[in-house]
Amino acid sequence: MMDKLLSNTFLSALLFSVYQALAFYLLDVPAFKREDVSVFYFVLLLTGSFIVFYLALRIVQQFLMRKKTDIFLLVALTYFISAVLVAFSYRSLMQPGFEWVLILSVLVISIFPLAIVFWSYLLKQLENRLSVTVLSNESFSEIGTKRIKDIVISNPSGKVIFQSAANNVVAFEANDNYVMIHFLKENEPSKQLERVSLKKIESLLDKNDVHFFRVHKSFIINPLFLIEVLGNVQSQKIRLEHLSDEVPVSRQFDVSVLENHLKNT
Repeated sequence: MMDKLLSNTFLSALLFSVYQALAFYLLDVPAFKREDVSVFYFVLLLTGSFIVFYLALRIVQQFLMRKKTDIFLLVALTYFISAVLVAFSYRSLMQPGFEWVLILSVLVISIFPLAIVFWSYLLKQLENRLSVTVLSNESFSEIGTKRIKDIVISNPSGKVIFQSAANNVVAFEANDNYVMIHFLKENEPSKQLERVSLKKIESLLDKNDVHFFRVHKSFIINPLFLIEVLGNVQSQKIRLEHLSDEVPVSRQFDVSVLENHLKNT
């Protein structure tokens, strides 16, 4: 735990020092009160103090907070508070009337990473609040009643943003923090991008006994659309109906499951 804390501290201090040096360069900082103080020396001084403040705050937080929740947001806030403390501690070293240069530059470079982390945090919260469910509907035909499972994704307000019969979904493809859903809409290939994790979808499908396969870290496929298995043990891929690109298969996945499925269909 201490090693991780020191690693985070080093990375935060490095980020702080790079941003601060760049800010001084862009703002054309005037001479400091002492002639022997250079911008490089001053940035090193700020960085060292930043490390002290950051470490102290993080250690206090670890003692006070037993639940390790929202850790990234907490680290970003610690970064901001440490930077502000450094700025106010050393503002007296600037020439009279230029204290604001240090404070302004520190605030700007601190708010930027804080805003990025906070925005990522909000997006992550939104993803966690997305509701992914499987509904069972009854379809009537001349033969009789057939139960069909629908995959449904809803936003926090309850509005359905994606719904399709499971047997119309060709594959789920991970795309950064999103998932591209490949499916049939009125018998035509279609796709839709949603911010939801592939792991969450996999868990949902397994829980509801929907027979899809996680063949790769980036793909969950519907075996109903499987055409053929290609390649050898070192590099295997599969072809699916309605997908132009071949889908990679992880070495950890037992491809014989797919081969048996092809034989039985």
